[in-house]
Amino acid sequence: MDVSVFNDFFIALIQPLHNIPFMDSVMFFITTLADPLSLIVFSIFFVGYLVKKRHYIYAKVSAAAILIGLTSFYIIKNLVPVARPLNPMVSVFGNSFPSGHTTMTTIFCCLVVLWLASRGIWRNEWKEHKIMCLGSFVIILLVGLSRIYLRAHWPIDIIGGIVTGLVSVLSAMVVFHPIKK
Repeated sequence: MDVSVFNDFFIALIQPLHNIPFMDSVMFFITTLADPLSLIVFSIFFVGYLVKKRHYIYAKVSAAAILIGLTSFYIIKNLVPVARPLNPMVSVFGNSFPSGHTTMTTIFCCLVVLWLASRGIWRNEWKEHKIMCLGSFVIILLVGLSRIYLRAHWPIDIIGGIVTGLVSVLSAMVVFHPIKK
């Protein structure tokens, strides 16, 4: 399947949202909350909290996932020269692929869900795990949708950001949190 056909299909699905009067404000709000720099700061505070609470393994996993994600993101961004959509509604720079907003949102949401699950925060585990995972998935999709809506990214960039984020977290887990036999 041609990537442009994939991108055009999803952009056509999102296009009617531009007819809803308040949608610009909603999408600006979502994309601002998911700014990669803000998420890096939140992540640093999260790692600091984990260290303070002596959850060293999760602090190492979180710090490693963030570093792997940022490094991977910048390498891929510079190796894959994808032009951004025309007439973006927000200020953008550099290549389009992958989405930094989606990469960092995926990493942050995954780290929080994994840490909460490891702490036994939820008593009725399966139900709460599903709710938290679904909530994180919705947040990630809303961030991706906002980036497409604001013409800062193509749909394939969002998928690339999600995959980059997931691979970063999984890589950090493999290195710093081996599965006990």
